[in-house]
Amino acid sequence: MRIFRQLFLLAALCIALPAGAEIYRWTNEAGETNFGSNPPAGVDAERVSTGSTNTIDTGSQQTEQQDSSASTDSNESQQETAADGETQDGKEQQEREAIREKNCEAARQALKTLEQNARVQVMEDGERRYLSPEEKEAERERYEKIRDENCD
Repeated sequence: MRIFRQLFLLAALCIALPAGAEIYRWTNEAGETNFGSNPPAGVDAERVSTGSTNTIDTGSQQTEQQDSSASTDSNESQQETAADGETQDGKEQQEREAIREKNCEAARQALKTLEQNARVQVMEDGERRYLSPEEKEAERERYEKIRDENCD
C-alpha cells in the first residue's frame, strides 16, 4: 500500500513538471508571432505568463504603452525642427505603428478571453478576483474601443 502511494506521488510530480515550463513569444522575419519553450538564438523573445487562461491584464501594460506614445508625440514636435527630421519621423512612425500593433493584439486577446469565459479573473494589487457582470461588460467595451482605435 505504501509503495502505491509513493508511486502515485512520483507520477503526479512527473505530470506536473511540464506545467512549470517557461513559454516565450517572439516575432519572426515575416512578422508572425510565435510561441514556444525555446526561442531561436538572436531573437528578442518575451516570457509569457502561463497563469490562469481566464485572467486578463486590466490595462497596466496599455497605460505604459499609451504613456510612451504620448511622450513620443511630444518629442515629435521637437525632432521635426532637427535638420534630419525626415529620417527621425520615419523611425518614429514605425515605433508608433509597432505600439498600435501591440495594443491591437492585446485588445483582441482580452476580448477573446472575455467572450470565451463566463468568469474572468483580474490581478489588482497582487490579488486575483473575479469581475462582476457589469465590470466584465465595461472591460469588453473598453477593449473594443482600444481595438477600434489601433487595429486596421
